[in-house]
Amino acid sequence: MPTELEKAWFAGMLDGEGEIAIRKRSQYRHKVTKAGFYLIIRVTNTHLPAIQKIKEMWGMGTLHLRKDRQEKGYKPIWYWQIYANQALYVLEQCFPYLIIKRDKAGIAIVFQRMRKRQSQRRDLIPDAFAKDHVLMQKLKEFS
Repeated sequence: MPTELEKAWFAGMLDGEGEIAIRKRSQYRHKVTKAGFYLIIRVTNTHLPAIQKIKEMWGMGTLHLRKDRQEKGYKPIWYWQIYANQALYVLEQCFPYLIIKRDKAGIAIVFQRMRKRQSQRRDLIPDAFAKDHVLMQKLKEFS
């Protein structure tokens, strides 16, 4: 569990170098396409130790090297990302310290809490797609 200082540091990283998004996906399994939405948080930086610290601090998420920027003259770009309920947990923990992306985080928290309720109560699913789409559009307004 990160300390309050680490949560504040992470919030600064997320405000300055991060992304909070609701993405639309189309998932094909067993000859059935299931469309839906998912929450993602990503923090990008050229300083690998900072990205490693984020992963170590939260104990979850994945580290990646951006392959599209491997051209001569560019520093390697690293990113850490996390999805769904783990992203919800991280946002709830750092929310008090967010400044720039506070509104986006608020929408993302509402979105993921709705997703959790939907998985617990199947009767909420029929209009879930429309509600998720509205929240995704609200997040895009801040970009």
